Amino acid sequence: MEQWTECYEREVEHLTTLFQDHLLAMHHIGSTAIRDMYAVPIIDVLVFVDDFAAIELLKELGYYSLSENCFSDRCSSVHVYCYVEGDKEGLRHLTIRNYLIAHPEEAHDFGLLKKGWIESGEDYELAKQSAFPILEKKALEFKEKGPYSNTTFPLPIVNRKMCFLNNLIKGPNIDIGDYTYYHDHDGAEDFEKKNVLYHEPVLGDRLIIGKFCQIAMGTRFMMNASFHQMNGFSTFPFAVYNENWAKSYDVNFPMRGDTVIGNDVWFGYQAFIMPGIKIGNGAIIAAHAVVTKDVPPYTIVGGNPAKIIRQRFDDKTIEELEQIAWWDWPIEKILEHLPEITGNNIEKLRKIARI
Repeated sequence: MEQWTECYEREVEHLTTLFQDHLLAMHHIGSTAIRDMYAVPIIDVLVFVDDFAAIELLKELGYYSLSENCFSDRCSSVHVYCYVEGDKEGLRHLTIRNYLIAHPEEAHDFGLLKKGWIESGEDYELAKQSAFPILEKKALEFKEKGPYSNTTFPLPIVNRKMCFLNNLIKGPNIDIGDYTYYHDHDGAEDFEKKNVLYHEPVLGDRLIIGKFCQIAMGTRFMMNASFHQMNGFSTFPFAVYNENWAKSYDVNFPMRGDTVIGNDVWFGYQAFIMPGIKIGNGAIIAAHAVVTKDVPPYTIVGGNPAKIIRQRFDDKTIEELEQIAWWDWPIEKILEHLPEITGNNIEKLRKIARI
């Protein structure tokens, strides 16, 4: 993937100089823009210009026409798709690319399909034209309706920097609710390895996170294997190194139980959650907070150790929000009533809940 990205960036510099003020936007499309997807060694570049006449600039520099809107360099290693702003065919290319970025398993399968066409000697363009309508239909639905809970990377504009965690978690003792996301500028795929710390299956402790939680970069959950025995003079874990050492004294490592996070909880940058913590629905954990005690529903905490800053709403409203539990509604109902869910009029939300 890195080699394709480098080739694309070189072409960006070249085309930016070429089009100058005519250039409106440029995108890496095609198979080489999708990580882990089989690709032929051709960089596809989608260009939007303010005037179709700017395409003549490509011809002047030796690009030759493959079709009305597609041009190739002399080495046939770069294909430039050039459109005026808002062109439906140009936007179609972008829509399909975004869908494949968001759904890596489908991208992988489609790549294997393309590989099969090439290796079998099948007419590649004809095969692609027969398969594309199905893919395009899915892509257009994704663009119109937004991501489903089984969409791995729901925001293609940031590529793999944001993910719905329930589609990536493999550990049996981690349970993540639908639409809960993690965002990380270095890539979100390694959440389980980098953000869930000291989680040993033999201990059986679980990390449970509800639906629609928002987890910022660097948020970490410390689990029970991190604890040392503290009821004696030394905290050194002699018992883990040798069976005979373990038999020589009373081993009693602390256990705080499962870490349980409610629904619609927002974790700020590099929040740190200690083992066994319970965080209620709708809570907000401030950036760099170190949470050592349970957090009540709809409460904002911050600091080290984290302390209550304030309740988000009065007790009566919080109690009613807990009963309404909008996160358990069907997604169709949630999307239909986003103004009420994101607003702060409890009477309106109450009426919707009764429907």
